[in-house]
Amino acid sequence: ALEADNGQQEASAKFAVLKGRDHIQKRIGELANEADGQLVLFLGRYGILHLCRSPSIDEINSAAERGVIVKVLAQLDRRTLKFFDQLHDSIEIRHSDEVNSLGVLKDQSDVIQFLFVEQNPVGRGREDAALVVSSEVFASSHYEFMMAIWNRAVDFHSAKKRFTEERIVDPLRLTIGEGSFLEQFREALDFSGELPDEDTPFNPESFLASSSEINQARAALQDGTVFSLQQLGIDIKTMLRQVGQRIGSELAFSLRNIEGHVEFLSELMDWWEFAGLG
Repeated sequence: ALEADNGQQEASAKFAVLKGRDHIQKRIGELANEADGQLVLFLGRYGILHLCRSPSIDEINSAAERGVIVKVLAQLDRRTLKFFDQLHDSIEIRHSDEVNSLGVLKDQSDVIQFLFVEQNPVGRGREDAALVVSSEVFASSHYEFMMAIWNRAVDFHSAKKRFTEERIVDPLRLTIGEGSFLEQFREALDFSGELPDEDTPFNPESFLASSSEINQARAALQDGTVFSLQQLGIDIKTMLRQVGQRIGSELAFSLRNIEGHVEFLSELMDWWEFAGLG
């Protein structure tokens, strides 16, 4: 029965190709009007310009006003920052360097995927083309792809400081270790017993004896040494390496206006050595 249902879903899938930016933007506006729960937009670097030059932005804002969750994922550019102010305040915007394509997802049922976009961002887009797909199966897989990038993306207010304040303030995501932290915590507490499968009767003597041992181990873990952190599975070397890479990225960003590869690398190495980072 399940296979039959899946077959019916695939049979009911609809595909169409739209040509011309005006027609594509009109369809985006229609999807915004039809949206009941969620609308996700991939805008690439210049997609926000296309929205702001068409009535579809009003439809998207109207959807947000009536309670539809609208998410916008874009690759920010200094020249396009001001256009994001035209979006409704409830719309969540994130930045990612991975976003180059343009697309729209509505309620995990309808997808618009751009096939061709005119290189001139302020052109009329007469040759723009997009694939429109109405399929829950396709939309569901597309949603997973979008959310994978969304979860790694940076919120708009942090990302735009690269252009307004000339510095990187994105949250730094650290990998602190690997493996089972529960098992490492048990080893740190010197607890080798098996965890029970069901509720066990309370034994005061056993409780007091184990509490004494655990308190001694807990006191040893609270001394704040590197060894105590390692016992909990926290890899300081990996964390410091990631912090160093972030410092290097910010330093390179700050020196990005230096012309010439040799001059840039020379200045970068001088500052790196001056900071005592190796």
